[in-house]
Amino acid sequence: MRPENSAGSSQGSVLLGRLANRAYSGTSESNGVVQRLLYQCGLGEDSFRKLHQPSARCFPLHSENGRQLAVQRLQKGDEVHLEDFSCQLSPRSKELFSPYPWADLRCARQAFQVAIRRSTEGVDAAFLLFFEESPIAHFVLWGAGKTLSFRGDPLTIPTLGIAVVDRMHGRGFGKRCIRFLQLVAHRLEVDGVELTVAYQNVKAARVYGGCEFCEVGTLRIPLGVDPSISLDDCAAVNDWRDERHMVYIVADKRSQMVYEHLLLKECAQNSPASHAIRD
Repeated sequence: MRPENSAGSSQGSVLLGRLANRAYSGTSESNGVVQRLLYQCGLGEDSFRKLHQPSARCFPLHSENGRQLAVQRLQKGDEVHLEDFSCQLSPRSKELFSPYPWADLRCARQAFQVAIRRSTEGVDAAFLLFFEESPIAHFVLWGAGKTLSFRGDPLTIPTLGIAVVDRMHGRGFGKRCIRFLQLVAHRLEVDGVELTVAYQNVKAARVYGGCEFCEVGTLRIPLGVDPSISLDDCAAVNDWRDERHMVYIVADKRSQMVYEHLLLKECAQNSPASHAIRD
């Protein structure tokens, strides 16, 4: 979710278009990080160079057992794959991963269409992981193509979300999806990536910690909606939850600005004054 000063955010197509014709300009240190992430994710360097292009659709991943494993960018026609994915999630998984109104199929289908539109426009970086022909994971950087003004400086901190179907838990797919989104973040040259995770989901918090995410505090989040929407747009949201707030720093030189922004966001979103929006 974005703070109050995000009204001047630019659409993702602007950012992505600006990046489309330039080479990755990371420092030697960040290039070393990227090489490590490529190895851990199983993504080829050619695919990495295309991550910022909304038109780039499929990204094959290395699979040790020879089974087909590929990431596909969310695009028109994927409503059926999102519905297939949702049918494979247990009620518990849907409770922990709740950017869509799972309980109402009609509303969920509408939300899928919005997610696909935001993906094709470059506002979000949204993907499905396919194992053979089956979608087994859905993972997103909400707001990856949006920038905001923080104390006069541009700042981009997308929100990460991920879910793996229950039958595939414990096989390392979730971590590979996280690494993939970290690669996207580096390719787009954002400042950092934030996420929230339910306090009872201790295992997931450990996985994120192992992927260099650091805890910054507690954030109250709306359930059943895209977490990058503004607080003012959540007036109709009835279900909220306090979750563990974590961040992955991409641009080391801007880390202080990222932390300050996130702490101010927590103060605004967790404050009693913000509760009036929900009353």
